[in-house]
Formats: sequence, C-alpha cells, structure tokens
Amino acid sequence: MLPQSLETIFERDLDQLPLPDADRWVPKEKRDLVPVAAVVAFAIFLMVGLMTVAGMRASSVLASPPVRPTSSGGRLIGPLPNEYRNAEFGYNLTVPAWLRVSTLPPANATAKGLLHSERFTGRSAEQERALVAAGPTAIPSWDLVIEVWQRDAFSAEQWAVQRDGCAAGCALGSTVIHGTSAVTAVWTESTGTTVHAFYFERGPNILVVRYAVGSEADRPQDVTPELLDQVVRSIGLV
Repeated sequence: MLPQSLETIFERDLDQLPLPDADRWVPKEKRDLVPVAAVVAFAIFLMVGLMTVAGMRASSVLASPPVRPTSSGGRLIGPLPNEYRNAEFGYNLTVPAWLRVSTLPPANATAKGLLHSERFTGRSAEQERALVAAGPTAIPSWDLVIEVWQRDAFSAEQWAVQRDGCAAGCALGSTVIHGTSAVTAVWTESTGTTVHAFYFERGPNILVVRYAVGSEADRPQDVTPELLDQVVRSIGLV
C-alpha cells in the first residue's frame, strides 16, 4: 500500500468536517447589495443637504453687507456699491451702498422745463425732514442731484450761466467722462456752500449733475467731496 500524500490526507479530513446549511453560509448577492446601496444613497443625501445649508448661510451673509465701511488690517472695507440705472433718460451711476435715493420731492418740482429730478443722500429720512423744515433748497449740501431739463436750444455753457447758478464768481471748465464731454462749473452760494455742477448736452435735453460741499457739521457720515466726485465720474450715458 502506497503512502498517502499530505494533500490527500487534508482533503479527506476536510470532507469529514460537518458544515451548516448552505443558505446560512453561502453569500447571496442580492442580500449584500441592498444594504450597500442604501448606505451609499444616504451618504449622498447627507452630503447634498450639508452643501445646501452651507450655500444658504453664505448667501445670507452676502445679502446683508454692513451699512457703513469698516476697517480691517488698516484697510477700509465696505459693502458693494449699487448700480443705479435710469432707462428713460439713458444714464447709469455707481453709487456707494450708504447713499440712498431720496423720497422727498425736489424743491423745484414745478419749475418749467424740468423733466426729471433724482437726489442721492447719506442722510436718514428723519434728517431729511429736519433739513426741509429748516428751509427748502434746490441743492442740499452733501447730496448729489441729477436733473434733466428741456434745453431750449441753449448750449451747455449758456445753460450754466443763464439758466443755472453760474454767474459772477463762477469758474467754467470742461471735462470728459467715459468719452462724453461735459461743461463744468464751480460757484459759492450765499449760504457758504460750494456747488460743483456738470452739464451734458443730450439732444433736445440737458442732463445736469450737481453736488454742494457745505459745513463739516452738516456732513453725513462717510460722505466726502472726493466720494461725490467719484459718483459723478462713474456716470455712463447711453
């Protein structure tokens, strides 16, 4: 009798080991795939939910910028400016977020030939009402006023001198803003405020932009002559 190899002995011993029923130890494909798919689906759902919540938080932060500029690391940081567009009279401006459109009617609302008037102010509604109560003025100090008038065949220079406040002591000049020429005028009123005016000829109309530099005691927070001049020079005409 030939000696048995080790492989033969191992196979014989393994065959003699008792085993449980096949359905208890043979893996079934469907039984394994269902839990895995459920886990994967739940993980994807959780990830999407977290991303959505993060996006909502980020958008809520961006939608509520600070009203005034703040300082960070020695640099001035503020909310994004607003793009103001007037399609009827074909102009647009880049306006700081802390300037708003006044809701009060202009002092010269009934003036002949006035087609449009808009005023940007850094004052609150309560401060504006107090200003009007003290005495109406066509150009409140530290505000920016935009008006559109019927030109009546006047040139920009003629309008500044004959129809506006540029009389004795007024300095006339010119400038070019985004490729459009404008006549400039600077004069001081009896109240002590210095008016800076820009005149754009617009076919049968004339567009006038003015701001008045007044007393420091009346200056709204973060409104400066440099800022108002930058707003004027952001104007785009179409």
